[in-house]
Amino acid sequence: MAQAYEAVEAARPPPADPPAYDEELWIRRRDGYVRIRVDQIRRIEAARDYALIHTATKTYIQRATMSELAERLDPAKLLRVHRSAFVRPDAVARVERSGRSAMRLHTEDGAAVEVGVSYVKRVAEALGLD
Repeated sequence: MAQAYEAVEAARPPPADPPAYDEELWIRRRDGYVRIRVDQIRRIEAARDYALIHTATKTYIQRATMSELAERLDPAKLLRVHRSAFVRPDAVARVERSGRSAMRLHTEDGAAVEVGVSYVKRVAEALGLD
């Protein structure tokens, strides 16, 4: 009987691991919460202890540090480009470079986002630049 139980347990697929990164964020509002899917976010910028979360239609504010968000967000979907900014790689319309260590990203919605010196190499690789 014990062998039959072990055989059934061995044949059972392992439980699915929870996703490593958040797929959505719950943003607190005066009247409750609103859910924002991570794939709707175009960019995030720091504002002291808050994060301004920009989508195509609206900007939301959430009490969170950029370090907290970096742990929660998939870097393939939202790339950290500065200690105070994340950008969705596919929202980048143009890259401006002046020298090896200076880079500015221009997004489809017209925003210009500075790339921090320590992030330039990582951003260039993520965007497939030479």
